[in-house]
Amino acid sequence: MAHSSNSGSETSQVLAQEALTQEALTIEAVIAKQAIHDLNAQYCRAVDRCDTPLMQSIWHPDATVDVGVFAGAAADYAEIITQPNDVMERSFHAITNELYNIDGETAEGEAYVTAAVTLIEDGEKVERLVGGRYVDKFVKHDGLWKFYHRLFVVDWSNTFNSEQVWRDSVFAMFTNHGSRGKEDLSYSRL
Repeated sequence: MAHSSNSGSETSQVLAQEALTQEALTIEAVIAKQAIHDLNAQYCRAVDRCDTPLMQSIWHPDATVDVGVFAGAAADYAEIITQPNDVMERSFHAITNELYNIDGETAEGEAYVTAAVTLIEDGEKVERLVGGRYVDKFVKHDGLWKFYHRLFVVDWSNTFNSEQVWRDSVFAMFTNHGSRGKEDLSYSRL
């Protein structure tokens, strides 16, 4: 009888250990997903604010990017995408619908993105609204999650004549305007 009781106790201990292991894996997955979410937020900030050091910091050294107009090393992409230019007056990227599969120190995921940009084309301002998805691979590098590969898939786009109204109507009361560089107000707060 003692053997049976001891066996039940051992089984309970094994089940308890398995439950703790599963809980630890779940917590690690949640932590990983939050870190990857933060990578996407940093990516958007780096693009919209032309922040080259931030953009460089989020990629694994061997990372690659394929966004259609550029396919190659992420280090080169980080330099190109964050350079201010006379054609793009402003941009705004927003990430939604994030889905990630975590597998130890690697992960894959898809995140929906909407980008609104103000461009100067033939001396006229136009607004371009683009929707798509980032299909990404991630890796934990030196204890931090980094992008390993980014593929941008375009799902839709619209172009409008610019009718920006900063100083008229209800928008006149909003005096804090964003900008594409480090002079953006957020850099003095974050």
